[in-house]
Amino acid sequence: MSESLSQGLPSLLLDQTWNIKLYKCNDISFQDLKKEGFNCTNSKKKPDQLIAQGLEAKKVIIAIEDKVDDAQLEEAVNQIKDNYLNALPETKFFIARAGSRIKVLYRLKGDMLIEINTLNKGFQVTCFGPRVITGENQPVIENLKLFASQALKNNEPANNDFEINPQEDYYNPIKNKSRIIKSLWQKIFVCTGEQAHKCLATFVELLVYKGISDAGLLPRDYRISTLAQEDVEDSLWTYTNSIRTHISNRIFPCMPEEPGIIDPQGFAFTGQETTFKSVLNDLETLGNIAHKKLDPDFKRRVLETFLGSSNREGKIKNGQHITPRNVVQTIWRMANPSEASRIIDLACGVGGFVLEGLNYPFNFNYRNYNALGIDKSREMITLAKANMVLHLLDVIAENPTMNHIAEINRIINRTFLYTDRNGTGTLAEVTRTAQNENEFVVNHPADYVFANVPFFSSGVSEIDKSLEQLGNLNTFYSSSGLGIESRFIKYIVEQVQNMDPGMAFVIVPEGILKNVNSKTRDLLKNKTDMLGIVAFPKGMFENNNWKTYMLIFQKKTDVNKYSKVMLYNVEDIGISLDQFRAPIEKDDLITMEAAWEQRLAGESADPKCAFVSRTEFNDANKWSELFDVFDNEEDDSISVNESVGIFGTFQIELENEIAEMNKNYTNMFNYEQNVSIRLSDADYFIVGAPAFKPTIRYAKLNKGKYPLYSSQISGPVDFMYSDEYPPIMLENEERDKSSKKQIISWNIKGDAAKDVRVHDEPFYGTENRGLIEIISPSQVNIEYLELFLKENLVRLGRFSRANEAHVGKVRDITIEFPANENGLPDWDKQLEIVAAYKEIQKFKSNMIELTQRMKETVEKINILK
Repeated sequence: MSESLSQGLPSLLLDQTWNIKLYKCNDISFQDLKKEGFNCTNSKKKPDQLIAQGLEAKKVIIAIEDKVDDAQLEEAVNQIKDNYLNALPETKFFIARAGSRIKVLYRLKGDMLIEINTLNKGFQVTCFGPRVITGENQPVIENLKLFASQALKNNEPANNDFEINPQEDYYNPIKNKSRIIKSLWQKIFVCTGEQAHKCLATFVELLVYKGISDAGLLPRDYRISTLAQEDVEDSLWTYTNSIRTHISNRIFPCMPEEPGIIDPQGFAFTGQETTFKSVLNDLETLGNIAHKKLDPDFKRRVLETFLGSSNREGKIKNGQHITPRNVVQTIWRMANPSEASRIIDLACGVGGFVLEGLNYPFNFNYRNYNALGIDKSREMITLAKANMVLHLLDVIAENPTMNHIAEINRIINRTFLYTDRNGTGTLAEVTRTAQNENEFVVNHPADYVFANVPFFSSGVSEIDKSLEQLGNLNTFYSSSGLGIESRFIKYIVEQVQNMDPGMAFVIVPEGILKNVNSKTRDLLKNKTDMLGIVAFPKGMFENNNWKTYMLIFQKKTDVNKYSKVMLYNVEDIGISLDQFRAPIEKDDLITMEAAWEQRLAGESADPKCAFVSRTEFNDANKWSELFDVFDNEEDDSISVNESVGIFGTFQIELENEIAEMNKNYTNMFNYEQNVSIRLSDADYFIVGAPAFKPTIRYAKLNKGKYPLYSSQISGPVDFMYSDEYPPIMLENEERDKSSKKQIISWNIKGDAAKDVRVHDEPFYGTENRGLIEIISPSQVNIEYLELFLKENLVRLGRFSRANEAHVGKVRDITIEFPANENGLPDWDKQLEIVAAYKEIQKFKSNMIELTQRMKETVEKINILK
């Protein structure tokens, strides 16, 4: 035994009642620790620190591998796997620390480790760090005490979250009665004829029926305990013809034209009395779910769990993009809204974002609940309202009077809004201002917007037409980009403009960050401050493999003007991204949340986090390129089904570009009148060569700041300065922008006449450079002349490497100008043509890039995926 062990290990008492201590092992092996009563094996490996309970026999609750450098975190995790798991077969919790970075790990069956999030009253906390063993780091020590006490009770993490300070014991049917829940689902699924959506609607409806029955809201003959009895006949008939109507009309009536908590067409059972009885008996085995404190995690996940089952067994209607509930929880914790905040999800689905405030740790008062969910799907609003009933079962059971139930029903109906309006949904929820018929305000301003916006390409033009038919509402979205998602972003941007703090967390497809059409990015830059962008992995949403991002932005404020923008690259979310959604080791949502809390510092040791300056962000052409800093090597192949959706987006881009071009520019270059003027006409032009023609060798001997142009078409060949021979237009350095002289130059040799450019700053030219100065700038626009020469000079002069564009030849070129009624060059028409030319150049560039993206998409198709 080593000398240090015989003298006693350094330790810190964490809990005197339970004799829980933190031990610093000082290079002592597990083998020697076992001799001192620690419940470990005879391994010769050496742990860093252990938290153990007991005096003689010491049960190791948490084991810690501690490194100094931030970059050693994965090394610390690997050492836990290699050195600790076999040596500590009964220990479930492990901590890997490297400098400022920490991972908390939990052991599943088969020695699989998963990363977990330690929470104190629902919010992320740190449970280890420097100066703990010395007793100096009191905030962390207090968290560690709570962590150890809960670990000692054999509490388990729920969906990668471990609450170190739980408020009360909860009941979770999915966890406690998982076999019954699975049996229920399978029986209902068979009775629907394997219609996934009807199966889900039926399951949720019967769960609500179970809850309100347990709460005592139904007459005794209508309660599930009665209908489940073997000697009660026609239970199915009684439920379908009497009880469903009673629930819909008497207990939870809906507003006119609004869906209620029961879908009239969404019930699975038609004549399967025996199976229905079996389902009722299965529900009864769950116990009284109204009088038990339902686990918030059950409320969050009951619909997600069965939406996932639906997607695996038959595609669920409108359920393709349900946001994983751990993502919902993370976003709520990052935003941390107050109870008074107006919170809106404008494409709410089953209501996950909307209802999270009713759950622990927020526990907002349901009577004053200030959230709103909007959707154009009747089925989704029905599920969302039923979901809210499940969330409020405990308060329903506490006071099951009809007045109280009527109050709860009013709250449910005001919390969820169904709006279709000819397929436009939320997008038509705008109102024209009285002051200006071309200005609109959104009907639903929000302090916070949490949304996973719809994203699809087909059908967008039909929605735009419907908006137009509703009173030209489409003009409100004229500044938005391509796809339905860009219109939702436009709506969200306006929602937050006059609110406090006016913040949005919005999940969007990759196209928003990388499309050639930058309208949506420009809108966001002009009207909001981007605070962060989070990249999510492909496959995060069940039933599709889209790459998505989360944009975090706020209305413009002076505080954010110079702040950095956080980028975070989430690669793992704690579960596998296949159909099984099984636990995996890594969960980047945990470290992403920690990085968000530290964002104001503008730096992070986390390799998956980066910060860019506001200037760099605003200058970025495509935001997706900012993520190149992470240098991901991921499988970017796509399935045939995905390619169809992507090509649909390309089709819309192409149609929009062509329509814009056809509408505005096809007749721009058809002059009603024109005038031809030779470049040799001294009333309009001076065509010649530089007075001083330095060679490239001369430039190398006379280095300076002024560019030297020659036959090279890509730009200057060098930079120079000579006191004896000042550059052309040196006087421009003393002039403001409006009074600067301008000259056109072209290359004489090489790819002759292919480099035509306008100069407004001093420069030099070799003998291979020609110059054109405009004598009548009030009649000849220099940008028009430049574009005419760029497009026509080579063709008109038949210039090439063999036929050089010497000054004399260029003087003979004739320029065509649009003419005014006096037969002189029309200045205004020239300006119009210049503007149109720039748009056409942009169109050409967009078409080239679109073609390249189509080619890249074709190459990514994996027909076996």
